[in-house]
Amino acid sequence: MTVWWKLARGSLALRLVAMFTLGGLVVFVIVGLSLAFLLRMELHARDRAEIDSKTIVVQHHLVEVRVVEDLGARVPRFIDTVLGHDKLQLGLMLDGQWLLRPEQGLRQALSSRALEAIPADEAFATLQVGTHLWWVRRVARDLEETPVRTVQALVAIDVSETQRVLDRFNAALVLIGAFGALLIAGLSWWATRRGLAPLQRLAGDAQRVTAQRLGEPLAMSEAPEEVRGVVAGINQMMARLADSFRSLEQFSADIAHELRTPLNSLMLRVEVTLSRERSGEDYREALQETMQELGQLQKMVSDMLFIARAERGIATLASDRVDLRAEIDALAEYFEPLATERDVTISVHGTAQIAADRAMTRRVITNLLSNAVRYSLPRSRVEIMLASDAGACRLRVRNRCDPITQAQADHLFDRFARGEAARAQQPEGAGLGLAIVRSVMAAHHGSAAARATADGLEVELAWPGPGRSADAA
Repeated sequence: MTVWWKLARGSLALRLVAMFTLGGLVVFVIVGLSLAFLLRMELHARDRAEIDSKTIVVQHHLVEVRVVEDLGARVPRFIDTVLGHDKLQLGLMLDGQWLLRPEQGLRQALSSRALEAIPADEAFATLQVGTHLWWVRRVARDLEETPVRTVQALVAIDVSETQRVLDRFNAALVLIGAFGALLIAGLSWWATRRGLAPLQRLAGDAQRVTAQRLGEPLAMSEAPEEVRGVVAGINQMMARLADSFRSLEQFSADIAHELRTPLNSLMLRVEVTLSRERSGEDYREALQETMQELGQLQKMVSDMLFIARAERGIATLASDRVDLRAEIDALAEYFEPLATERDVTISVHGTAQIAADRAMTRRVITNLLSNAVRYSLPRSRVEIMLASDAGACRLRVRNRCDPITQAQADHLFDRFARGEAARAQQPEGAGLGLAIVRSVMAAHHGSAAARATADGLEVELAWPGPGRSADAA
């Protein structure tokens, strides 16, 4: 068990060699045992046939013996029965006295007690005499005399040579099995190493993968058919890692780019403030401006942390029954002063309810309304439409704005994605509002999409699962 455990934890080549060798040994054992059994049966059948035939002859001779006087005349016949058969021995006994003696060693082994133990039928006894093994059969006949006298005939055959042949055959099988096992192990090792060579090349290719080479897939053509699925999975994993790595690089570059401007502004303001003596009021004013900049930085860092947690799926979500119409009405009222200032009208159509995190849903609606109101053209309308069906609940926000292409619309949900018009109108923004919207929707297993229209932009959010709605005119 310990060896198998070590093999199981070892190399695949060792495990395959062990299994092939074990399989070969099992085949050798089965074939060897079968051949040994067949040979034993054949040799024993031959010896059994010989002792049976001589026993029949002896029985025939005994039938002709009726009285003691008949034995003397028929002893030569008994001798002729085994004449020329070196492996056969014959003995005749009358009332415990040998009339025809078998060879000395066998005669000594056939004591009176051992003789009586030999059954007087077709069965035979096995006797070990020195280095010889004998099969012995006993035939008894009562003579027609008074008192009754019994004559017994013993027919024995030496099966030692048969046993030696079987022993040599078994020894040869063991040697052949051991040699065969070594041969199978060697051939299995050679075949396994050649068969696993493509895997070793793949392992070498995988070891050469670096951060700069994540996009280079492993060669599928050299992989065996049985592991192409694994190689395909590794290539897909590397592709995902490459995408994540590129996203991380872009994320780092975006943060560095977006933080550089406010940090430079802060450093410049501090240097200007410290360049000469100023009054307490001037210092207070400089600190207030610095606090505003720091507040913007803090909000940007908080938003980035939120996006990172949402994208990694570790954001904590509550499951509330949210009335979207009520939330939108409340937030629309909040944005009403800004809309009035920009001469923009907000209209809401339909009602719907969803199962979502209430605080995150409010943040999503706030970001959408903020962008829609801030970037809408004067004397235009921001339309908010709610609808739901058996598969999803949808929220659409449509507004008129400066012309935008669909390619630009497709990147609106990227981090720090801001057009030139947006930078000019809202220089303090960081371009994370819609990125947060996409992250929140992804955390709810929903979707966010933007579509460029003939006169503006339409953003659609979809929450999964059935909702309840009633369209209003």
